[in-house]
Amino acid sequence: MRALLFSLLLALAPSASSQSAFAEEDITFASVDGVTLAGTVAVPDGDGPFPAVVLVSGSGLQDRDGGPDAPIFPTGYRFYRDLAHALTEAGILTLRYDERGVGESTDGPDPASVTTFDYADDAAAAVRALDARGDVRWVGIVGHSEGGTVAPLAAGAEPAVDAIVMVGAAGISGLDIVMEQNRFALGQAGVSDAGVEIFVDRLRTAFVSLAGTAGGAVDEAAREEVEANLARAFGDLPEADAAALGITPEAIPFVVSQQMQSVSGAWYRTFLALDPAEPVGALRVPALALYLALDQQVPPTQNAAPMRDALDTSSSPDWDVVTLDGLNHVFQRAQTGSVQEYATLPAEVDPAVPEAIAAWVLRVADE
Repeated sequence: MRALLFSLLLALAPSASSQSAFAEEDITFASVDGVTLAGTVAVPDGDGPFPAVVLVSGSGLQDRDGGPDAPIFPTGYRFYRDLAHALTEAGILTLRYDERGVGESTDGPDPASVTTFDYADDAAAAVRALDARGDVRWVGIVGHSEGGTVAPLAAGAEPAVDAIVMVGAAGISGLDIVMEQNRFALGQAGVSDAGVEIFVDRLRTAFVSLAGTAGGAVDEAAREEVEANLARAFGDLPEADAAALGITPEAIPFVVSQQMQSVSGAWYRTFLALDPAEPVGALRVPALALYLALDQQVPPTQNAAPMRDALDTSSSPDWDVVTLDGLNHVFQRAQTGSVQEYATLPAEVDPAVPEAIAAWVLRVADE
């Protein structure tokens, strides 16, 4: 998972497996750039052909089940596996796969250049793999967090996509998400309201410049401009607020240098610049945007309305925006929804999530 001071990012991940009678099989399929993806197909009991969905994960390198373990999650929490199993038990064939460069999937020629658009190519390849099966009659994508941004991109490029479900997906640009996440995180750390606004204002200036380099290299002049504005974000904080963050003037150059290693990468710069309203507004297939009321990484209060506006301008024949009460970003029944709370909660997907997805998919697939 990408761990950044400036952003909690669209984390995802990893629940305990359930006993079931459905069959599973491991498959491999080709994507672009010589990438071979490896995944698991879970096939419902009964006679097919079945409606099917590809599960697409969010930011951070994860295997098909949602691993490996990360400190912020309960040990062994594998929510992609458990979500897939719940959907399969509801009668939906599922494919979940290791991200490129993870598990049994291979990497492309330049892993450092991979962006959300490459992950959309991979999702489209997964759709084609399902569409070629004799036991499949309809194929959708269920994307979570960054996967919810991948889903409309893949749907716009791959005609075999019949519908998409976006779970905890951004309705605004990555730049705006990062600003809101920092407001929340700084407030939680004890920074004053004035200090929060100072920091976010300087950070926005830095990241607008960084987003402008998406799709190309960060030249020395651009790098120096970003570094200077990041240094200002910390250096202009009132003394008490800097102390709340544990930042001393002497530490600022080191902190800026460490952060530049992460935020100057191709993935992050593309994330900042990408506006999901564009691919969502271009949709021509049914779409469900599912939000989680206690999600503090992609808050519904910030994202649901823009997502609704984008869907309303699209040519989607059947769309809806739904918020599920009491759930956090990683599908747990929660109290606060904070990232710090994840590891204290049971390692299980709340059934409301697969139930909502399955009910919508089964309805749309049969229309």
